[in-house]
Amino acid sequence: GLVWDPFTADWEEGFAALKVFKKREGHCRVPHSHKEGAHRLGQWVSTQRRSKTTLTAERLQRLEEIGFVWDPLTADWEAGFAALKAYREREGHCRVPRPHKEGDYKLGIWVRYQRKNKTTLTPERVQRLDEIGLVWDPFTADWEEGFAALEVFKKREGHCRVPQAHKEGDHRLGIWVGTQRAKKANLTQERLQRLDEIGFVWDAG
Repeated sequence: GLVWDPFTADWEEGFAALKVFKKREGHCRVPHSHKEGAHRLGQWVSTQRRSKTTLTAERLQRLEEIGFVWDPLTADWEAGFAALKAYREREGHCRVPRPHKEGDYKLGIWVRYQRKNKTTLTPERVQRLDEIGLVWDPFTADWEEGFAALEVFKKREGHCRVPQAHKEGDHRLGIWVGTQRAKKANLTQERLQRLDEIGFVWDAG
């Protein structure tokens, strides 16, 4: 049972730990501090990334075949985009509430980050987000979030008389409705029309 080549043994141990992680988690995005049993898998993964140019073709191929993540920043972005696509397919829009999680993924925070950093995103990423209908203007997004919550309320209750203290999920819909009444004179014609079409109550009295 003597190990003649300890470097090969260490690599195989790391690869075996990565396969266990992948089978359980469904991906190879290993946090840097993660241990798989007693094995410092996160550190092993970081070493593979740094050593990519010196790895043998056989090792590169084995890592590629199980979906190894060479660029964690790109992988993180793609995970966010995939979560946004899942949300859009289910909800029909990309107006993600700020506290929303898609599974365990903090999608609302990811969307907010994309808006904030639009000028530094690659044109390809901006285009992909545009194509699925991301709302870049957070003020517009906030209004659309409120309108979507009002639509949910109307569908359930049959009217738009929202109590002032009412929350629709995490959204303070009663306050949003009060804001629309107070700022009616400043609303765009398009927003006025959309509110009128679903039976918005302008006079709370």
